Amino acid sequence: MKDLRLLGSTIRKFSQDNHIHIENILKCSADEAASILDGRVFPEYSSLLQLSEAFGIGVSELLNGDEEYYNNNFVHCMGNFDDLNNREEILDIIDDYLVLLDASNG
Repeated sequence: MKDLRLLGSTIRKFSQDNHIHIENILKCSADEAASILDGRVFPEYSSLLQLSEAFGIGVSELLNGDEEYYNNNFVHCMGNFDDLNNREEILDIIDDYLVLLDASNG
């Protein structure tokens, strides 16, 4: 799931840097956009293509992500871990919980 969170944080970075609201590019709701930016939903390839064109980069750059931005901005609240795998496992558990919570709320 880290790859999905990394993708979401990278899309967030480029959307902020370019002052672009992804819901305008993808013609989606604010909730759908938030799910992508939070790394909870993997966008379709056509959406990745639209975003990369809007940001002026290649799809591969989006998919490769920005690990430094991810660590400094997306998961900074998780503090320092000697083993980053532990941080990612905790984040996976939180993500699983949120998916179950969303499902139970309909």
